[in-house]
Amino acid sequence: MLDDRSITGEEEGKKKCSDSTEKKLIKVLEGHQDNSVDLICLGPLTNVANWLRVPTTENLMANKLKEIWIMGGNDVAENANVHRPEFNFKQDPSAANEVLTNSKIADKIRVVTEQISSPQNAPDGLFEFMKTKHGAGNGILSKVVHRWPEEIFFDPVCVFSYSNPGHIELRKVSFRIDPESGLLSSGKGDAKAQTNDHTVDFVTYVPIEGKNGLTSWINEAIEKDELQEQNDATS
Repeated sequence: MLDDRSITGEEEGKKKCSDSTEKKLIKVLEGHQDNSVDLICLGPLTNVANWLRVPTTENLMANKLKEIWIMGGNDVAENANVHRPEFNFKQDPSAANEVLTNSKIADKIRVVTEQISSPQNAPDGLFEFMKTKHGAGNGILSKVVHRWPEEIFFDPVCVFSYSNPGHIELRKVSFRIDPESGLLSSGKGDAKAQTNDHTVDFVTYVPIEGKNGLTSWINEAIEKDELQEQNDATS
């Protein structure tokens, strides 16, 4: 798995950083077999778009990447009634447009939208439960969840979905994207408009509770972190 946040460039020295991250990406991909590397994108898609603009790198990504998980975008269902772009896509809408509409990688993309990963999906009492359960922990994860229990959503939902494909639901969705705002809308499907429609997989269901749900996965990770903290303290 490759996390694009680990090879991120800053605005200052952007060209130099872009070249550096591309070299790191190429090194990783060239060392693996075709369709064997997964890329998780938890921020704006600037780096990914930059890589895809280089034909040789684009072809390498198309061959080597198995899946591309993207935390970003908005729900396009007719009843979603969403009128504003999601934060990550809004930061670099042209990059989001380039990545999501690239035909060479479209079959690899899995989108985890703001709506599917939102803390608003938390059942009543979950945050208080998590704060109480992990209030006495010494590990970094315990401290984070105790202070900000809502942080188990968004990025962790994307990673959970990637790590537990058998427990979520995916559906191919026809969409359009506004390259100036990053707002996604439903594909119209009519013959005249088909050139503007694109299709990728969207995550449509993520379990929150139960033994196969997000909270159980988070709790297990925290328990492992606590154990590691204890082992480090006694070694």
